[in-house]
Amino acid sequence: MRIQNQASGYLSAHNWMGTAVATAVAPGGRVVVAGERTVVAFRRDGKVDRRFGSNGRVNLPLMGEGQTIVKDVAVDPGGHIFVLAAARFANGGGLAIVARLSASGELDTSFADNGILLTDFGLPAPQSAGPSAPPPEAPTDVLPADLVVDGEGRLVVAGTAVAIIAPCRGAGEQPHHAAYLARLLPDGSLDTDFGKGGVVLDERSPFYLEQHPYMGGIAIHGGAILYATDKNDTANCEGFGGGLLVRLDESGTRDPGFGSAGVLDVTPSASRPLHIAVDRWGRILVIRSATAGETESLAGFEVVSRRNADGTLDTGFGHGGEIAVKLPGETSGLDALAVDARGRPLLAGGIAPPRTPSQVKRHVFAPPKFALIRLSASGRPDPTFGRQGRVVTGFGHGSRAAATDIAIRGKSAIVAGPVLSGRIHSGRGFALVRYRLGP
Repeated sequence: MRIQNQASGYLSAHNWMGTAVATAVAPGGRVVVAGERTVVAFRRDGKVDRRFGSNGRVNLPLMGEGQTIVKDVAVDPGGHIFVLAAARFANGGGLAIVARLSASGELDTSFADNGILLTDFGLPAPQSAGPSAPPPEAPTDVLPADLVVDGEGRLVVAGTAVAIIAPCRGAGEQPHHAAYLARLLPDGSLDTDFGKGGVVLDERSPFYLEQHPYMGGIAIHGGAILYATDKNDTANCEGFGGGLLVRLDESGTRDPGFGSAGVLDVTPSASRPLHIAVDRWGRILVIRSATAGETESLAGFEVVSRRNADGTLDTGFGHGGEIAVKLPGETSGLDALAVDARGRPLLAGGIAPPRTPSQVKRHVFAPPKFALIRLSASGRPDPTFGRQGRVVTGFGHGSRAAATDIAIRGKSAIVAGPVLSGRIHSGRGFALVRYRLGP
């Protein structure tokens, strides 16, 4: 199969698929991919590294009677691999799993409990609020989302946790979530110099419904930690009252020089921040969903904005600091954001063509393909990349794929995501593509 434009190679293998696939580049150019509960390593040439784990792969153990679902993966400068996963239990509770693997794929016994940390980060169990709410002994429910490794090898985990069980208008008693960040030392213990005992719990006003527990990403620049989350909408108990960007200093304290006491409104009402990234100059990129007031329809548009280090819109980017990216089809979307050394944003996701009248009548959706879009440093489609700034990559007739993560190394970008394809024995797996970024 010929990969379109600047894609220099692809893989679609293994008999598993999660809702998201994460990837990271290790020292020496080896690529690590994680999804569902499996980690796979590839050599620089794209072949499975059979020296890693068992024939190239490591399966995380199932925890209790529930599920283990990988959420993110990172590699530190020493080549250690950190895997973040969610352990979901039959009683409705959930914990975070953090595993540390050696470069050869073995559990690192110097980390936590023989290489695996199963934890609630010391967060409290949900509290009851309301006459018919469940009793206070409701199980702890921690949902991890993202992780990064800072310059000192400490691991920062971001996610949401059920904070209270409280009434919502017309919806009865519902779990409400709060955003949290936890920082771990290299041995897996909480870093007590960060926040309160190693954890920052965002209890300002971040509560929203179970169907919308959302963390819009985390990024580190220098000693600053940035994260994005939904803004509370108390009128209807949903997390679509807009989006917030929060900047913390190295100790976990909100930065008073950023926004209003460290907090900045970054999206209008009925929108949310989807992903964030920080470039080498400290400028902050945010992907957000468009609103009906900005476009004729919510479908087909997502907005990329760039802010200066102090949180103000960078008017030299796009149109006054923002650019709307048009995507065809109802199921198209952007699921990953990165920025290269020259300050050019890379946006990845899935693109499906608009449906024909016959497909609409038969309730059939066109299969999505990988999409990688590059903007110039000034926030416009980059005509030097692919076709008018975008590359679309398919994996055979009838295949369905969507990119969910980007890792940049030098002049290449590694893009990964889940795929359904008849070319895979079980039909389910992941796709991994290396794109040349050019000068």
